[in-house]
Amino acid sequence: MHVLPFLAVSAIVIVTPGVDMALVTKNALLHGRRAARATARGVNLGIFIWTLAAALGLAAVIAASAAAFTAIKLAGAVYLVYLGVRTLLGANYLGLVPAGT
Repeated sequence: MHVLPFLAVSAIVIVTPGVDMALVTKNALLHGRRAARATARGVNLGIFIWTLAAALGLAAVIAASAAAFTAIKLAGAVYLVYLGVRTLLGANYLGLVPAGT
């Protein structure tokens, strides 16, 4: 059907710098090459999984089911809050960890 145009657009989206590139760069500057590579692998794995799901029609099923879409959005939101709290605690922005520990 339209597999070749889909793959072409997917390839362009994958190689276009964006927020993912900023995250990889940040991790490279703060934590070194190993962290940057792990971040890049995670980004590419996520892109691969989403591309595969869309190609198999899972995206259409999720789009047709409001309940499934809401569940996925809520799971993503919970995960983002978890990452944010973990980051804040790690940076001691909240002052919950005594200095020097």
